[in-house]
Amino acid sequence: MTERLNFLLLGDQSFCVHEVLADFFRRESHGVLTRSFLDRASSVLQNEVDRLPRVERGKIPVFADIQQLNQRYHEQTQKTPALDSALLCIAQLALYIE
Repeated sequence: MTERLNFLLLGDQSFCVHEVLADFFRRESHGVLTRSFLDRASSVLQNEVDRLPRVERGKIPVFADIQQLNQRYHEQTQKTPALDSALLCIAQLALYIE
């Protein structure tokens, strides 16, 4: 009998996260699990941003949810690698859950 191994690889930063999330949010409805995940991710991310030193916190736009963060962060010129990675993971997990 052959065993089958499945795994999910996250972290591919070769695409534009902003566009992926913007397209995702343009869809009219999302499942309960996806909405719950995005709400929780937004809350956790806000808490983490609040714990940053003032200088680092100033590099991240104020946001109410992931959709707003995605848009506001895309509009600013100064980028933060940690936030890029966080948005990438959130996008990939939301697409997987959906």
